[in-house]
Amino acid sequence: MKQIYRFDFYDPPVLNEAMLQAELARQKLRRQIILWVLLGSFHCLCLIAAAILIYPVSAAYSFVCVAYACIAICGGGAVAAVYSEKRKEILCMR
Repeated sequence: MKQIYRFDFYDPPVLNEAMLQAELARQKLRRQIILWVLLGSFHCLCLIAAAILIYPVSAAYSFVCVAYACIAICGGGAVAAVYSEKRKEILCMR
């Protein structure tokens, strides 16, 4: 079989334990961020469900729950948009 990569021309990148530990920490942080996002989404869904259940008792409290959930969703979306733009800028500078 013909080789398509020339492994003898280039040295492999240096890899040490600190780099591996940093990669593990980055993966752990990414998992934690995903869990926090899921937790926030579940929190908003619970608020909306509570608003639906509370509506026959008090329409005002129901409105407050829905308004809070909407504000939380919009705020989280804005933070995510800003962070994704900043991340693109950081990745482009490297």
